[in-house]
Amino acid sequence: MENIGRIQCTTREAAAVLGVCHDTFLRFIDQHKSAAEAFENGKENGKASLRRMQFKGAEAGNATMLVWLGKQYIGQKDKSELS
Repeated sequence: MENIGRIQCTTREAAAVLGVCHDTFLRFIDQHKSAAEAFENGKENGKASLRRMQFKGAEAGNATMLVWLGKQYIGQKDKSELS
């Protein structure tokens, strides 16, 4: 369940991967809190992993990632020239 969450599957996608209907999946995670927690923990761990890779890319000199992270975290923005 955690691995499905890690790749940011929606509940509909998770149900399809598991071969059950969406309602069945929703009922299952509603009735089994440990499964719901595993799914959510997987989602959060997946986000952290992606963020880690983005920062590694920036640290390796990826200019696009450096600009994007600068805009996201330190308020940098494109300079607009007024004519």
